[in-house]
Amino acid sequence: MKKIKISILIIAVLLMGILCPYSNAATTVSGTYIIRSSIDKDYVIDVANGSTANGANIQLYKYDKSTKQQFNVSYLGSGLYKILAVHSNKSLDVKDASAKIGANVQQCEQNKEDAQKWIIKDNQDGTYSIISRCNGLYVDVYNAVAANGTNIQMCDGNGLNAQKFVFEKVETTISIDTTKYPGYKEKIEALMELHPTWNFELLYTGLSLDEVVSGEAQVHSRNLVPSDKSGEWICSVCGTKPYDSGWYCASEKATAYYMDPRNFLDEINIFQFQDVNEYISGVFTLEGIQNQVNNTYLKNYSNDIDTACRNQNVNPYYIISRLIQEQGKNGTQIGRGMDGGDGNTYYNPFNIGASGNGWDEIYANALATAKSYGWNTMEKALEGGITFCKANWLENYQNTLYQNKFDIDTRNGTALYVHQYMQNLMGAYSEAQLLQGMYANTDRLESNFTFIIPVYENMSSTVSQLPSNSSEIYPMDVETTGTNINVRAEANTSSNVLTVIADKGTKLLSIERGINSNWQKIILTDGTIGYVSGTYLKQIDDQVNCNEKAKVKTNDGYGCNTRLGPSLSIQKGPYLDEATEVTIINKGTYNNIDGFDWYRIKLSDGRQAFIPSRYLQVIQ
Repeated sequence: MKKIKISILIIAVLLMGILCPYSNAATTVSGTYIIRSSIDKDYVIDVANGSTANGANIQLYKYDKSTKQQFNVSYLGSGLYKILAVHSNKSLDVKDASAKIGANVQQCEQNKEDAQKWIIKDNQDGTYSIISRCNGLYVDVYNAVAANGTNIQMCDGNGLNAQKFVFEKVETTISIDTTKYPGYKEKIEALMELHPTWNFELLYTGLSLDEVVSGEAQVHSRNLVPSDKSGEWICSVCGTKPYDSGWYCASEKATAYYMDPRNFLDEINIFQFQDVNEYISGVFTLEGIQNQVNNTYLKNYSNDIDTACRNQNVNPYYIISRLIQEQGKNGTQIGRGMDGGDGNTYYNPFNIGASGNGWDEIYANALATAKSYGWNTMEKALEGGITFCKANWLENYQNTLYQNKFDIDTRNGTALYVHQYMQNLMGAYSEAQLLQGMYANTDRLESNFTFIIPVYENMSSTVSQLPSNSSEIYPMDVETTGTNINVRAEANTSSNVLTVIADKGTKLLSIERGINSNWQKIILTDGTIGYVSGTYLKQIDDQVNCNEKAKVKTNDGYGCNTRLGPSLSIQKGPYLDEATEVTIINKGTYNNIDGFDWYRIKLSDGRQAFIPSRYLQVIQ
C-alpha cells in the first residue's frame, strides 16, 4: 500500500509540473516596471494610444516616459503574477482566453480569471519570458519587429528574443533638498510606492511658512474655525467674538497647522493637493456622479453636473465636494432656492458672494449675487458656479483645494492671501476627505492623478502641531459663588454685560468651560447665552427633577439631532435615530426657547443632551 501511495504522489507532482511548470518558481519581480523588448531595448510594451478602455490593444512602441508604458507587477502566489497598466489600472489579458497561436493581448478590467494570470520566467540571462496561465503560450513580439505599433501576441515558446523582455524598475523617488525642506521626501516617496499611478509635483513658493501664516493672520476674519473650538485654536485678540454667523477667528497656531503641507501627506489628506482642473476620462462616469449625489439635495442634478464639467474640463467630484462643503448634504435655503421677490426663485449652491455677519446679511448677499448672474434655475446656477470656479480659480494658478483656500502663488495676479474661496480654515482638509471618499467608493483610487504640493522656505524639521482644545463641552450644573455676577457677551472683561446675577447660589447651566483659560459659556432659563468668569462659579450636582423613560418620535420618522444645551444656537449633540430610548432627567426648566420646550435627557452610555419635548414619547 505504501508503494501505491508514493506512486500516486509522484504522478500528481509530475502532473502539477506539466500544468504549471513554474508554480514554485516565483521571481523577484515586484513593483512598477518598464518592460523592454530584447530585440531593441528602446522599444517597450505599451497600451495603444494610452487608452483606458477595456479591450485596448497591447503593442510595442518606442519608449516615451509615459505611464501607458509602465506596469505594476504583483505576486499572487503559486508562481503567478498580475500585470496592471499604471495609467488605467487594468490588467494584461489574453483576449477571450484563447489558446490559439497569435491570440491577442489586451488590457481589461481586473478579474480573477486565468487569462489575467501570468508566469514570469527568469531566463538566467537578465531577461524574462511572460507565460499565460490560461494557455501556456508566451508573450511574443509579432514577426520579431521592433517598431511602433508592432502587435503583442501569444505564441509557442521558442527561446528567441521576441519572447524575452527586460524588466526595468521605475524608481519611486522625488528630487528635493532634504536639508532645506525636511519632512517631504520620505512621505511622498511612501505614497509613490503605494500608488504608482499617482504623480507628484513640487510648487516652490519662495515664501517662508512663518511669513504666510503671519500674512494670513493680518485680517481677523480671513481664517475661521467652528465655535466648538477653544483654547489654542482661538485668536488671542478676537477671543470668542463671532464672525460670519457664529465662527471664531483662528489662531496663528491653528493656521500654521493647516498650512503646513507635511501634516497632510497621507493617502487621504493628499487629495487637498490634487489638480482638479481636468475631467479624467475613465475616472468619472454618470453612474459614479449619481452615486455621489444620492441622498443629497443634488440628487436630481447629476446630468447637469456631468455635462457642465465635461464642457469645461473640470473634475466633477471636486465640484460635488465643494457643493456639499458649502451647503451640507441637505442644502440650505441659499442652495435649494431663494424667493427673489420678483416672481422668480434664485439659486446659489456655491455660496458665491454669501458672506456677512449674521444669517440675514449672508442670505441677502447670496441672493443679490444670484440675481446679478440670472441664476433663476438650479441648472443655470450649477453651470454658472462651475464657470466661476474655472475662470477665477482653476485657470488662475489655484487649481487644488489647498490653493482654493490659501492664496500663496503670486502668478494669479492678486496680492497674497487675498484671493481665497473660503474662510473656513479646515475647508480644504474637509473637502479632501469627501473627494478621496468618492474615488474610493467608485474604485478609482488607482487612477492617474497629479498632486501639486507647496514647498516653503526656512521650514523647521518639526512639523506644525495641532492646537490644544483645552475646553470641555458638555452640560454641567454650576452655581454662583458671589453676588452681582456679570454675564458678558464675550469671554473677556471688556465685552458688554448682558445681565447681572444678583444672588449668591444662583443655579446656572454651563455649556462650555476653559474658554480663554477660565471663562464658562452659560445659558439662563430665559434662553440668554453668555459668558461668566469661572472664578465666580462652582460645580454642583445635576439638577434632576424627573426620571422618565421615553423614545424618540419624529414626524418624518428619521430621528433628530440633540443639542448640548437648550437652544438651537448651542452645538449639536448626538444624533438619535427614531425610537432610540432615553431617560428624561429634567423638564419644565427651559421652556419656550427658540420656539421649543426643552427636555434634558440621559443616553444609555451616560451622556447628556437636550431635545425638544415634541420629539419624545414617554414610555408608559
